[in-house]
Amino acid sequence: MAYGWMLNSSMEVDAREINGLDWILEDQWAFYDDVLAAARETGKPFALGGALAWAVYCGHYRNSKDIDLYVPVELKQHFIDAVTKVGASDYYDTLPYDRGWIYRSTRDGCIVDLIWAMANYVRPLDQDYFNGKTTLLLRGNSYPVLPAEELILNKLYIMERGRCDWFDVFNVLYATNGKLEWKRLIAKMGDDAVLFGSALRIFAWLCPGRVKLFPASLWDALGIPVPDSNGPGMNARRVSSLDSRPWFIPTLQPGESLFVRRS
Repeated sequence: MAYGWMLNSSMEVDAREINGLDWILEDQWAFYDDVLAAARETGKPFALGGALAWAVYCGHYRNSKDIDLYVPVELKQHFIDAVTKVGASDYYDTLPYDRGWIYRSTRDGCIVDLIWAMANYVRPLDQDYFNGKTTLLLRGNSYPVLPAEELILNKLYIMERGRCDWFDVFNVLYATNGKLEWKRLIAKMGDDAVLFGSALRIFAWLCPGRVKLFPASLWDALGIPVPDSNGPGMNARRVSSLDSRPWFIPTLQPGESLFVRRS
């Protein structure tokens, strides 16, 4: 699959076209298949998030050892009951966690997270999370995927000592070719749109020529200067200056894996 394949945030992707899904072990699939089937059988709305959603937009999967299902807060118990019926238990008994925004279900050492709020409680999940038009055809079934805009929004707030998801944001911005619902994302972030503006300025520094694909009105809406787009589509030196490991998918060489240092 060529990088930058996505032309908009509404499509169906065949999982067989995603690099790295073969890293998921069969014992993981056994649990994931059961949970996804149980989620479908509820008849309630949900959406794939996390590493699977990111893989749909970027074409590469990182085996994070779990999958994320976003569910409406008022329906969370339906999904908790559903995964319990397929033999899952609460991971809290193994390692306590904040149950206010997530239910970590586990079976045979595998994990599926049911998520109904942002981890920082900045804003609730709204209907946009479940109205996306992007789907993943996975092992014979089609599943709704978190919209790219909501995926970006959540990742903008993840900046910890041991983890920063802005690398994921830069990849999604590159892959979606400027075809995002910018106004909706900016309006949803409110005063926190400064985070998005900051990420865009870094992206423009990494990929000056790429921002030509973004609407001119975007910069005014965020109150930031229009970046100089007279440069390459990607500045490899700047990319490697943020992390010498291969993290930006356009720089990956055949056989390379994300965030695995080159030999």
